[in-house]
Amino acid sequence: MRRLLSKKPKEQTGIYRETAHYVFLNVRGMLMLAAYILADTLFIANGVGAVGLAALTLVLPVYSFISGFGLMLGMGAATRFASCPVPERRGRGSRIFSQAILAALGCGALFCAAGHFFNAELAALLGADYETLPHISNYLRGFLSFAPIHIINNILLCFVRNDGNPRLSMTGMMAWYLGNICFDIIVIFGWGIGLLGTGMASGIAPALSLCVLSRHFMKRKNSFRFVFARPVVADVLRSMNIGLSAFITEFSSGVIMVVFNLSILGLSGNTGVAAYGIVANLALVAVAVYTGFAQGIQPVVNRRLRQGQVHDAGRVLRFAFMCVLGTAALLNLAGLLFATPIVGFFDSENNHELVRMATRGIHLYFLSFFFMGMNIVAASYFASLLKPAQSFAVSFARGFAAILPLILILSRLFGMDGVWISVSVSETFTICLSALFLFAGLKGVRA
Repeated sequence: MRRLLSKKPKEQTGIYRETAHYVFLNVRGMLMLAAYILADTLFIANGVGAVGLAALTLVLPVYSFISGFGLMLGMGAATRFASCPVPERRGRGSRIFSQAILAALGCGALFCAAGHFFNAELAALLGADYETLPHISNYLRGFLSFAPIHIINNILLCFVRNDGNPRLSMTGMMAWYLGNICFDIIVIFGWGIGLLGTGMASGIAPALSLCVLSRHFMKRKNSFRFVFARPVVADVLRSMNIGLSAFITEFSSGVIMVVFNLSILGLSGNTGVAAYGIVANLALVAVAVYTGFAQGIQPVVNRRLRQGQVHDAGRVLRFAFMCVLGTAALLNLAGLLFATPIVGFFDSENNHELVRMATRGIHLYFLSFFFMGMNIVAASYFASLLKPAQSFAVSFARGFAAILPLILILSRLFGMDGVWISVSVSETFTICLSALFLFAGLKGVRA
């Protein structure tokens, strides 16, 4: 009896240690992503000014779309790969990987063509005016030229992580983000080509990650490889269906930005958009941490489910929830204490109105972090359970269904304060939906 009683805490400790290992590596990598996006914002703010910062804010939805598309293919296909029995991974898993790469090449070519031939039209759709249009067009032309590399890198990161090599995946992400920061310094301050250079740097830097990740194929332990095969649309759609929540989580931030930008342009002009750019990019630190938790628990949950340990998967979820709530508390405390000096780093023109608006935005916007993290983790958890409908519903609710009407209504009622609090209200509605799905699943397990 004593052995049984002592074994359970050890097993739980092992689960938490394994989860913490994966989560730590992914969070560290995602924080590098946030750091390089913040570096983009900081360099543009100081190298181009408030107009450049407004232009960067307006164009970020395109970056979110491309990243989300890569994650949709990568996380969906990698989840299918991780669900394969180990003996089938070399054959079936390699075919899943290869179909995802072929889809990335085909769709990436279309994105590349759009960047070359329709960059002005895309810039106008994003809300560009005569001041920001040249900057946005340049960014789109530079970034979308390298869209295939960006998408393939996201796919390979997911596969390497799910093939038992999270450390190499994290190293690849660090090479990507550090390379991007170095490229930014060169093109903005060295060459002076502004957002065209920023877009090119964002597109080229993933190639450094691909070089690092290629080491995985040199090891005998790897379970997948690229095999030449005829593209199978149904197979790609199956992966995209499973990874759809990852796309919505990423792309919804872009859609929200479009709606926010258009609403703010009517309220406060380009200064308001620049203030929102500062707040939204600072908020990406929280989103990066939460996405790191969401991606980190995926391999652990998949492994426990293959072993029939459903309750252990639930422990992993609870552990992640506690961590994201602690992170939210720390970030809100930092926002209350240091908002004004942080905003000052992005104010190269001594624009007092910009500082005032961004500081107020930090205080209100950061309240959304408490439920935002739980919703992002819950969506990933449902995807790991191979429940794409629940995962999609949570992601769709927080990314579209709740936030879109709220931003339009609250901005009319409360002005800029309504803009800032709309995210918190949206995440509050969505957590109710997440809780409903979780309790329904818990009843099913008990039954």
